[in-house]
Amino acid sequence: MTREAANPAAGRGILIVDDDEPNLLAIEATLLMQAPVATALVMGPQLVFERVNPHFARMVGRDDLLGRAYFDAFPHLVGTPVAEILDRAYRLGEPHVSEEQEIALDRDGHGQLEPCFFKFNLEPLRDAAGVVIGLVAVAVDVTEQVEARRALERLGAERAELLAREQASRSRAEASERQLRVWIDTMPTLAWTARADGWIDFYNRRWYAYTGKTPEEMEGWDWQSVHDPAELPHVMEAWQRSIATGEPFEMTFPLRGADGAYRWHLTRVEPLRDADGRVVRWFGTNTDVDARQREERALADALALEHRAQARLTTILDQMPVGVMIVDATGRMTYMNLVAREIFGGPITQTAGPEELDEVFKARHRDGQPYASGERPVVRALAGEVVRGEVVELERADGQRAVVRVNATPICDDDGQVIAAVAAYDDITDQERLRRATEAARRDAETANQAKDDFIAMLGHELRNPLAPISTALELMALRQTGGEKERTVIERQVAHLTQLVDDLLDISRITTGKIELRRVRCEVADIINRAIELTSPILESGAHELTVDVPPTGLAIDGDLLRLAQVVANLLSNAAKYSDPRTPIWVTARREDDQIAVRVRDRGIGMAPEMLPRVFDLFTQERQAIDRSRGGLGLGLAIVRSLVHLHGGTVTATSAGLGQGSELVLRFPPALQEHEPAAGDARRISSRRIVELPRRILLVDDNEDAALMLSEMLQALGHTIGIAHDGPSALRRAAELQPEVAILDIGLPVMDGYELGAALREAHATIRLVALTGYGDARDRARSEEAGFDAHLVKPVSLAHVEATLRSIHDRASASSAK
Repeated sequence: MTREAANPAAGRGILIVDDDEPNLLAIEATLLMQAPVATALVMGPQLVFERVNPHFARMVGRDDLLGRAYFDAFPHLVGTPVAEILDRAYRLGEPHVSEEQEIALDRDGHGQLEPCFFKFNLEPLRDAAGVVIGLVAVAVDVTEQVEARRALERLGAERAELLAREQASRSRAEASERQLRVWIDTMPTLAWTARADGWIDFYNRRWYAYTGKTPEEMEGWDWQSVHDPAELPHVMEAWQRSIATGEPFEMTFPLRGADGAYRWHLTRVEPLRDADGRVVRWFGTNTDVDARQREERALADALALEHRAQARLTTILDQMPVGVMIVDATGRMTYMNLVAREIFGGPITQTAGPEELDEVFKARHRDGQPYASGERPVVRALAGEVVRGEVVELERADGQRAVVRVNATPICDDDGQVIAAVAAYDDITDQERLRRATEAARRDAETANQAKDDFIAMLGHELRNPLAPISTALELMALRQTGGEKERTVIERQVAHLTQLVDDLLDISRITTGKIELRRVRCEVADIINRAIELTSPILESGAHELTVDVPPTGLAIDGDLLRLAQVVANLLSNAAKYSDPRTPIWVTARREDDQIAVRVRDRGIGMAPEMLPRVFDLFTQERQAIDRSRGGLGLGLAIVRSLVHLHGGTVTATSAGLGQGSELVLRFPPALQEHEPAAGDARRISSRRIVELPRRILLVDDNEDAALMLSEMLQALGHTIGIAHDGPSALRRAAELQPEVAILDIGLPVMDGYELGAALREAHATIRLVALTGYGDARDRARSEEAGFDAHLVKPVSLAHVEATLRSIHDRASASSAK
């Protein structure tokens, strides 16, 4: 028989049987030792291991515990909290429950203590008199949360054996049932038992503590009340199937706690069978796996979301007009869209490695040099580089060549580590072919354009060469007052016209090549118009035109090149006079209109047809003239006007009511924003003093004999001593005789050019002053002569005034240098 402790003061403890029932004691001990959790029975004050179930032995990593005192087996636990717990439980007979108690064990037998965590219960074992004679320890290793299923299986087998034996002895079975329920009550998980038909007849204390329910509320099938209604149908279906088949039940579902919150539990139910194998009872546990379940579900949701996103991304990338390839951190391809496969034109395995990719791609730089293995853009992206717009030539598997523009970028994790790289390939084969054809055409056009510019410059030089002696001869005639005034005037006018045509040609060349340099100053519009009237007075006077000027003397300032702006207005005045009948009026007005300064030139001339207005500022464009072309011109003037106006940030427009209705051209400029130095006087104005006061020995070298002769006679008429030569060697010999102070040298000389001759003269005559005389007059030519050591640069045809000014300037600089 079984009985409780006789002494009420002995406290609570596990029931034991009388000594006259050894078989029942053995059964209870066997049941206790075969429990599916770690269990040990220690006896006496020394806590000698009397019984140790396999779970306990495996849990502590020891199989030599039986018969040994607890602290003899585990000496390192002396003085630890575990020792105090054991001592208190034995001395005072108090049960003890520990949650996650840390105990250091050498479970692998390597001599290394490792911290382990356990949930365990200690229950005192008492004799019939209620005296504590030992402790029963039940523990769960929550370090790994293992062996749950095996514990249930063993418990089921043991419980089946107990139920079989119950048929022989009801009293012993009842005792065992009570003992089992005590043991189940000590389990750290929710646990329960049910009849063969699934009717639950017992829950442990943890079940009621978790659910907050009473035994009356949980009887039979009322456990459904703590289940999630959404999951309950699946649970019922599986549970009914186990009842029908006798198969174990395992399922994870949420259970509602006393606080109303659902937590996921792993539920395992094992059948307990009799000797004939019939299910007589069910034993079940519910283990809290909420954290793990939520993590798994979150992971599953994340994976599903990632899968859907990957599918959408693949669909999007396959529709993109550019090729896309993704490689992992090792360089192995993980994705390539359809366009990329078409670009590379060959079979590529879905997980091609770096070697296969190198073999397939056969990439070359734009200059034709092959890529090294680590140079491909996507490989550099794996090293952290962002590649933008790199042009790569590919040799496709079918032998065709493709040109692609590649963008590649690394893909990093949250810690900034490169985990992959993505490259986008834009097939620009057709564009590259067009680009190369365009570049070839551009080079051809540039070559042709350069040849045109060289031709215009050469033409200007060659035209200026004959103009120079003619112009000089005219000035010499005027100086000598030889008569023939009328004829000389005609020649002067035609020479001036021809010179203007040459200047227009060279201006167009400079404008189209961007070689126009503006010398900006703050200048009043009145000064610009006055200068323009001076330039055009011959043509205005020859046509007896009535010029009306309505311009305020001040208040209309422009930041600009005074000479170039005067050239613009002079061109408009010249056109107005040229395309108007004699003695017709011409008006010039200037006003501030809104935020700009407007200059208007209006006439009553031949006007312009409507279809002419959009093209009037184009090169070589003129209104149709009579067969005699009496009005002349090359159609360059208004093109030059538009270019110079645009360089000043302005605009020019033309209006006309039609043929015979006159025209109006309007210039608009932004007003000056800041103060500048006032415009200097005309560089061509010279001192009233004549050069005759400063006679010089001058060496004149020009391969054009007429030009040299005319300029020599003009300089001799002014009192200078002149030596003439027509090439470099003769010039050096003549200089040795003359010992010149100034040398005026044509640059385009035979045998040795003017730069070489100038260097030789400077070496032989240290103080000689050099003046370049050439038909080339743009900024590049002037800079070159300055670098060669020339003191001045004159452009053919040169006027007497220019020569005088240049000699005076050289004299003044020499005097200033001597004074220092």
